[in-house]
Amino acid sequence: PGWTATQMPTPTGSKVSGAGYAGPMACPAAGSCVVLGQTETPSGVNEDLVSTEASGKWSSVVAPLPTGGRQAANLGPDALACHSVGNCVGTSVYAAASSLAADILVESAGKWSAARMPLPAGADTSGRYRPQISRVGCPATGECVIVGSYETSAGLSEGLLVSQVGSGF
Repeated sequence: PGWTATQMPTPTGSKVSGAGYAGPMACPAAGSCVVLGQTETPSGVNEDLVSTEASGKWSSVVAPLPTGGRQAANLGPDALACHSVGNCVGTSVYAAASSLAADILVESAGKWSAARMPLPAGADTSGRYRPQISRVGCPATGECVIVGSYETSAGLSEGLLVSQVGSGF
């Protein structure tokens, strides 16, 4: 009792059925949740979505891409954390000019932006591998850590720690 189900809303122009995915979520306050998901346009282009609940009503927008990004990869968003309402950090995968790359999605005061995820020196940047993200933690606004793994140019798997420095990119 007390539970209801609904289809995740999609932005205008997105496919309405058969291509949706709801992934990581965070609820920084009662009645205020954020879900990262994915859909595709009628022409088959993948788009990452940010769905937000406010006072029991859900809405979705297309997530931004980093500079040079062509479209979201069909691998879906990986992780999400919100320190407070309107202040979140998430990760996903996108298609750059000729390869896949991981991105960091940042919501600051309710506005979303995206940047390519930095990798340590010695990381394979050929695009054959992408970082595997397992968690995002944000104990305070501007103080987030992303953890996972990445491949080195020598083909070794290593642990990855990406720390936010300050409140912006």
